[in-house]
Amino acid sequence: MNKIITQSRSYSVKQMIAVIITEGTNSIKLHEKLGFRHIGHHEALGFKFDRWLDILHMHLTL
Repeated sequence: MNKIITQSRSYSVKQMIAVIITEGTNSIKLHEKLGFRHIGHHEALGFKFDRWLDILHMHLTL
């Protein structure tokens, strides 16, 4: 992730958005450590593994 963030900055990307299922607590913690902040929670928006899942959007300003 650090490499992706660094490369994105070098290409003048201004913002990154992460879309994570809310059950992915390790992924959420990783993104928080990298500076991402919560910007939205959507109930039953994603469908995966034959069930509806809540989705969390996270944002990082580069």
